[in-house]
Amino acid sequence: MAVAACSSSSAADTAASTSPSVVSCPSPPSTGDPLPAGAASRVPHPVFAQSPRRLPVTTKGESEVQFTTPIPLHDAAAFVQREYPAAGYRITGGDAEAHEADIVWAHGATAGKTKLSQSGGCATRWTVLALPAGSKLTDQDKNKD
Repeated sequence: MAVAACSSSSAADTAASTSPSVVSCPSPPSTGDPLPAGAASRVPHPVFAQSPRRLPVTTKGESEVQFTTPIPLHDAAAFVQREYPAAGYRITGGDAEAHEADIVWAHGATAGKTKLSQSGGCATRWTVLALPAGSKLTDQDKNKD
């Protein structure tokens, strides 16, 4: 899947607008499971993240985590749109479809990608990739799931 460049609001706004329907979901819990140590775990994420796990990486210094949240894709995209810039993360690109969104970001010397995948009406799977300081996302990183 290619990642098209877009403005800071396009990826999350598109994800929000392509949600297939409004789903009534229960309120998420006030806490979740702790994320494993690493740069990807420092990227803003909802406090109610569940079942986090570190994913294997091939590049020294690269960090990747995956977790789920009990919120619909639309709400996960809205979280990224609101919380990443508030924490100093610059959204530099991405794309969105009805059931997933990719957000490319930069924070200081760190670059990364957050992939949001709908996992049922009231759940979203997050995959967060953070590259070593000074690295830039390659096309392979941008297309990595």
